Amino acid sequence: MEKTNGNDPINPSPEWVSTENREHGLTKREYFAAMAMQGLTTNPEFLKTTNHITEEGYLKSLCESAVNSADALITELNKTP
Repeated sequence: MEKTNGNDPINPSPEWVSTENREHGLTKREYFAAMAMQGLTTNPEFLKTTNHITEEGYLKSLCESAVNSADALITELNKTP
């Protein structure tokens, strides 16, 4: 099975593959992070853990958690079954 590369696009097109122009849309890592962020923002338990910090601190925590989740998913997907 091919490994998941977080820098590959989520929707590669023949143009992307043939030209190696990697500026077409989101990468898998960005997409996974966005999905994690969406879940975190609707999770009351995550909100409880961050309600004592500033808005800037909340956003930093939210972004770090989303990216860490994306990286963890890519790592898990690349494990040999």
